[in-house]
Amino acid sequence: MNRNVLVSLVSAQTVPNIVFINEFKDKFSIDYFIFLTTKQMEEDKQKRSDAIITTCKLDENTCERLIVNQEDFQDVIGKLRKAYRGNDKYYFNLTGGTKIMSLGAYEFARNINQTERLFYIPNNRNHATNIETNNLSEIQYRLNVQEYFSAYNVKIKNINNLTGAIDCAKKRKDYTYKLWECFNENADLFNETSDDIRKYWNSDKVKNNEKKIDLNELIDAGEYFFDRLGLDISSESKKRLKHWIKYLTGGWFEELIYFEAKKFLNLNDDYIKLGVEIEKGGGNELDVVLTYENRLYYFECKTGLGGKEREVLKETFYKLSHLKSQESFGLGMNNILLALDEKVLYDNNGELKDTYKLAKDNFRLQFFGLKDFKEKRIDGIFKEIFRKGE
Repeated sequence: MNRNVLVSLVSAQTVPNIVFINEFKDKFSIDYFIFLTTKQMEEDKQKRSDAIITTCKLDENTCERLIVNQEDFQDVIGKLRKAYRGNDKYYFNLTGGTKIMSLGAYEFARNINQTERLFYIPNNRNHATNIETNNLSEIQYRLNVQEYFSAYNVKIKNINNLTGAIDCAKKRKDYTYKLWECFNENADLFNETSDDIRKYWNSDKVKNNEKKIDLNELIDAGEYFFDRLGLDISSESKKRLKHWIKYLTGGWFEELIYFEAKKFLNLNDDYIKLGVEIEKGGGNELDVVLTYENRLYYFECKTGLGGKEREVLKETFYKLSHLKSQESFGLGMNNILLALDEKVLYDNNGELKDTYKLAKDNFRLQFFGLKDFKEKRIDGIFKEIFRKGE
């Protein structure tokens, strides 16, 4: 039986292979998959072909791994020749791998007189280019959040809780927008109330222990919020009171960014998540994560940055740069800090400090503080991040 075979070159960046397979598998009636890979890419720490196969939900019986020496041209051709079946029709995705692997695959295609179906996906583009005809084939497939993490073998630890987190956010959406309104009306009073609640939670009496929360004392600390929101927490459990404390001292801002990004990009819930806990990157919790145009965007949301630069470097800047510096999340990961703070990020002239300018250039991190929210508003910030309207 003749087969339609796709040869994919495996490297650390798996997304181009995954979107190509999901876009063209049915269009080209591909029923067999050859992964030209290396020993390094197949090690336990990487398992890149496994990630591709799992994310694309391919049948292992239709998949074959050819492990080659990535710098040995003849080895690449030799392994492909051994796997070759004369009557099969071959397609090639040359986006991944090394230059030697690409040249070897091209030479193999030339030897079997099948060079008319060699494709390449340019960096950060959603089309595949036929390298012989230069014709473009648009890629309509878009990875959702779970697929993007699966593409890099990153496990979401709290996957079963993500729907509940979004449902909870939707129930208190009106509160979230009222808090944003309160912040813009009187930021000083807003921050003072947040600090009072935070101080109560961290006080010697409570010490982050939900069982020691006194309802009346909590209401006194957050009186401004409870009055403005019309929020009655008198019947809430101690566990729920702890959640309200987290929400009122910063969680609301994460949920605001979730709603605003979801609306701005017209995303459904598969493509944007709240509070994603991942195993890689130090067991981090990611405030808001979304996928857009097959790229991952992570938003670290802070109502304040502690007023001291060392706090940013320790708690926020390090986390952003650490995640970005890893190969674990692919080149398509974008890390952004959104903060309602005007004291830390900027110098006396209102310009972003040199530390963060360097981080923006070297790690492609993005920083937006209160100054940006005032001047650009949320939509303006998103236009800059997602390059919409350019």
